Amino acid sequence: MSNTGYLPIRRSSAQGMQEYLRKNPTYARALEFMTYDSGMEPLVVGYEDCRTTIYNMLRTALGGADAQAEFNEAVKTCNGQLQSAP
Repeated sequence: MSNTGYLPIRRSSAQGMQEYLRKNPTYARALEFMTYDSGMEPLVVGYEDCRTTIYNMLRTALGGADAQAEFNEAVKTCNGQLQSAP
């Protein structure tokens, strides 16, 4: 992760990364979100646009922006994308 910026694909993979996660709390917080990931994306019209919004939100938050503000804006944007989908 320190060379690529990628998160491990399993929480158990992060066990050997405690020092890195302690020094990089943003990545530690992002790793916590993995508990909410079921590994499946919804089959909903308009989700592809929302997926891009979620990606951009995560990238911005991991870059140091206010995570809660970014999340709130992404929710608003995704709701609009899903409502306006054909």
